[in-house]
Amino acid sequence: MGEIADMMIDGTMCPCGVFIDDGSDGPGYMQYCSPQCERDFGTPTHTFEDLEISGQRRFSCDLCERSLKTP
Repeated sequence: MGEIADMMIDGTMCPCGVFIDDGSDGPGYMQYCSPQCERDFGTPTHTFEDLEISGQRRFSCDLCERSLKTP
């Protein structure tokens, strides 16, 4: 990989391009410069609410606000 990709993977640089801790060596795992970057570039965190409707489980997605149900 390239140098920038390696710096993002080892935690030296945030995926948005900002150096973390003034560019010193990272801890070996990805880091983010702010909670906003963690939401934008990090692992998505979805919360679903369980609703019981006629034997089917219904989920409402907080991210897209769609209602989903199981077969």
